[in-house]
Amino acid sequence: MKESWKWMKDLLVIWQQYWQVKKKWKYCKSISNNALMMLNDALERSDVKDLFKTVKRYCSIKLESRLKKLKDDIEGSQNRHILSFKEFG
Repeated sequence: MKESWKWMKDLLVIWQQYWQVKKKWKYCKSISNNALMMLNDALERSDVKDLFKTVKRYCSIKLESRLKKLKDDIEGSQNRHILSFKEFG
């Protein structure tokens, strides 16, 4: 991606994070209306299922980006500890 378009990608990421937070807040607000319930009852609710899906998707995306950064850092590093680790593996 061209450097001149990097700001557009950054803006898109910020916008997506904003909507993820807004969705999570909506789910938490809905769930808190009936806060005292058994776990089995909560898991049957569609808003609880949607919250779990949203959190799982968010964590998956975060983990994927962290692993990509780690891989890039390891591949491009000249640090003696990382080079030793690569030789060992």
